Amino acid sequence: MYPLKGYSLTAPIRAGDVAPEISVTDFERKVLYARIGDKLRVAAMVDMVGEDLTLDAKRVDSLVRQVRATMPHAADYGRMTAWAGLRPATPSSAPIIGATPYSNLWLNVGHGPLGFTFACGSAAVLADLMRGKAPPFALDGLTLRQISARSRNIERPRASIPVPRFLLTSPAEQQFLVIHSNSSMCFWKLDLTVNRFWS
Repeated sequence: MYPLKGYSLTAPIRAGDVAPEISVTDFERKVLYARIGDKLRVAAMVDMVGEDLTLDAKRVDSLVRQVRATMPHAADYGRMTAWAGLRPATPSSAPIIGATPYSNLWLNVGHGPLGFTFACGSAAVLADLMRGKAPPFALDGLTLRQISARSRNIERPRASIPVPRFLLTSPAEQQFLVIHSNSSMCFWKLDLTVNRFWS
């Protein structure tokens, strides 16, 4: 796992602003624009700086300039807030989804810059796996066993990152720890006893 430091800006959308109704990705500049309720979230950039969470003013200013030039009337940029955080990533940014050698430990990590894009879909796949259902597609290259076998020859990074952990427990005896790097976006709570989901 590598810690990729990413940046985001969040600005309130006012009446009369022309913000996108759906997520928009500027592939040329590698910037994602997403409407979240009455706010515009802009995510971009990746720095490989270990576990440094400080906001780099030059990087933030660069992103602000891009946003203002690309979508000048999308939000109230005067009240914009900046954030930087670490995104756990595998070398390919393909997530690791599924069981571990421990019966009560499941993984949904490593999405890197694609966490926002893949969070809900990978959580649904994980929920199916936890219920013993077959996934909707082959998980070739996405399981811990396959990643471990493939990564034996990959040079290890010097820094490691603690992955955010959310304990999901069922009302019955079944308790599972799900290491899920995108839980702020979407996650399901699983009760194996009655096969119910909460989201």
